[in-house]
Amino acid sequence: MSNHQARSSRDSVTSTLKNRTLGIVSLILFLTVGWNYWLPIAEDFFNQQTKPPNPPNVDFLAYYNAGVRFERGDNPYYWVMPDPEGIILSDYLYPPTMLPFFNLFSNLEYEQARHLWLFLYAFSYITAFVVLLFMVRRQFRLTFLVLGLLLTIASYPLLLHIRNGQSDVL
Repeated sequence: MSNHQARSSRDSVTSTLKNRTLGIVSLILFLTVGWNYWLPIAEDFFNQQTKPPNPPNVDFLAYYNAGVRFERGDNPYYWVMPDPEGIILSDYLYPPTMLPFFNLFSNLEYEQARHLWLFLYAFSYITAFVVLLFMVRRQFRLTFLVLGLLLTIASYPLLLHIRNGQSDVL
């Protein structure tokens, strides 16, 4: 092996170690920021009432109410006047094929159902991200992971989806 090849090989290893170290430090930084900053904000968004006196997660409330009405044999698309507390009983706009899925949630109390919905949402988001991560070439995975985490913790639209209980990821 020539002197030039040995130096080139050493430089390549050094560069790879520097990039990996930078990626790991960035990953630790993003996880720390995510845990201490983003998660509390996401929790606040999740519990925020956007249309008082309705409970939090107005979109999920529509899915939940549609599941309840479907369970009772009522029309989930039928708009009725708000009950005395002012809660609208149907905002459901999705196809009928989704009703059996939303019916599964109607057997739970609303608070339990919305927490299960958040878990399914997070699980789907993380699963999709991991699948994409493994589709990326191995040499770019750490960079993809760091950039994906950065975009996740900087994503205001994701927080709005969590707040409303939307079904976009599912």
